[in-house]
Order: sequence, then structure tokens, then C-alpha cells
Amino acid sequence: MPTFAAALPVARQSFGIAKEVTKGTYVVPSASLPYDTFSPEDKIATLMNVGLRGSMTETYGAVQGVGNSELSVGGAVYADTIGWPLAGLLGVDTVTGSGPYVHALTLLNTGTGQPTSHSITWGYQATSARALTAVQWNSVEIQYTAKDLAKFTAKASGLLTTTQTNPTPSYTTLPPFAAWSCVATINGATTYTVTEATVTISRKEEIINGLTGLQSPAEIFEGPLSCTWKLSVLADASDTAMLLYLNNTQPSVDLTMTASTSAILEVHSTSVAMTAATPKDSGSIIEIDLAGTALANTTDGSSGYSPVKCTLTNSIATSVWV
Repeated sequence: MPTFAAALPVARQSFGIAKEVTKGTYVVPSASLPYDTFSPEDKIATLMNVGLRGSMTETYGAVQGVGNSELSVGGAVYADTIGWPLAGLLGVDTVTGSGPYVHALTLLNTGTGQPTSHSITWGYQATSARALTAVQWNSVEIQYTAKDLAKFTAKASGLLTTTQTNPTPSYTTLPPFAAWSCVATINGATTYTVTEATVTISRKEEIINGLTGLQSPAEIFEGPLSCTWKLSVLADASDTAMLLYLNNTQPSVDLTMTASTSAILEVHSTSVAMTAATPKDSGSIIEIDLAGTALANTTDGSSGYSPVKCTLTNSIATSVWV
């Protein structure tokens, strides 16, 4: 009789997350994110010993160098769990309201400008899990396609993974956003028919290694933040979308999704410089693919400048993400 492998099912995986009190010190998950894709990876440099030794070869040994972890996670957008990567990227969560609560997520411009780090726990078997600590998010992309759910992809870096006890997941009870519930506004008007949209918020992240006697980074540093937009807009006889680019209009852009009065996500840029306007054949109609870069301004920042502001409405009463 053959000996069968003890395979691990994909469907049993879980993604837990918590904010850290001390950067790099593991915290048991306080929430779980439903996800479609998750790619964690330990990245360790291999230092080859190639010192010549009188033989016709070149590699005589290998030593481990410095290392850190990287991850990419993606899935449907929910009005509570999307706050983890968004707030972790921007850095400030200002809470108002008395239920539902409104979270204004803005760019941190005080101190060293470093957002709160997170611990992530990847549960993949019955008893143990892999944990990533000192996690700093470096990008969040949200995709809106009318026929589908709104989807996100977020990326981050952290320390090398360690083994932890597999936690008990605790999931959101909210439904995900259907992309058709999004109202796209350009220059304050809903007269533009936007069929697809993508907003990407990203930071220049630097892994800093030092002579510390440790293989792990001395710092995972979050640099400047930027925001880019892609919008597919129906062409019209007045070239309305095309002229946003040709006339350098720099309009405001808003994408607001509403699942209920207590589940709303708005992504807003006060000024977007259109960098391209490309006509395309989309079935039987003509569309204009607009690409733009959001310009930093004080309206979108809680203190100082920012190119984007995200506002979440949900039932979370306090700032749990940062």
C-alpha cells in the first residue's frame, strides 16, 4: 500500500492582522481579511564564495546574507478590512461620528512620517502559522469594473517570517462592494460615463540593512507617497474626456462606493494632472483611456500636503489600524 502525502488544502488558509505596539514585536491578530490571492515570500541574499582555488570551477561555498519578507494580497473590497492596508499606507486615521463612524485616512506628515507597523499571520495548517512582523505597506491598488466586485491588491515588506500558533480567524460580517455601486465624479460632475477605473497609491520603500549583528533589516522605511489614476471614459462629440488632457484641466477625481449608509468608501484627489488620453475601440463604441497623476495639495492632507484622501464609513468606533 502506498504512503500518501499529507497535503495542505488551499481553502483552509487564513490571513490575520494586528497593529504593533513596538515595531517588529509580534501581535496576535485582531482581525482577519478575506482574500483571493496571497503571496508571502522570504527573500534572503545568497553570498557566493568564488575565491579562485586552482580549479576550473568558480563556486566553492555559499553564506546567507541579509533578508526580509515581502507579500502581496488581493481580493474583494470591504468597508472595514480595506482600512488595514489603506491606513497602514497613509498613516493617519481621524474618526468622527457616533455610529456609523467616519474614518478620514490621510497622509502622515509629522515626526518621521512613518505609519504604524502591522503583524500578519498566515494560517495554513492545523497547528502552526507563519508570521510577518514590522510590516509596512508600500502600495494599494483598487480596481473598479462595473460587472465585477471592486477588487484590491496590496503589497508590503516585513522581517523574515517566524512560526506562531495558528489563531482563530474573526471575519467581517459586511458584504463586499459591487463595483457598479461606485459613482465616479470628474471635476465635480457625474456627466462623464466611466466604465472602468483604477487608483494606485504607493510609497517609495527602502529596506535598510546595517552592521548590527542581525540578518534582518535595521529599518523598513516608508518614503514619499504618490497616487495615480486610470479611467476609461466614453468618448462624446464634444471630446469632453480628451480635452481634460489637451487643456491640462487638472480636475478633481472621486470614486465613491456605497453598500449601505454604514458601508462607504470614497477615494478623492483634489487635482489630477492627466498625462495621457488614448482612444480605444471597445466593442462597438469608442472610449478614452485617461491616465493621471494626483498633485499634492493641503486640502487632501490633515497636516501638510497629500495627493489623495480616503474616507471610510463603517461601524468601527476607534482607530484600530494605526
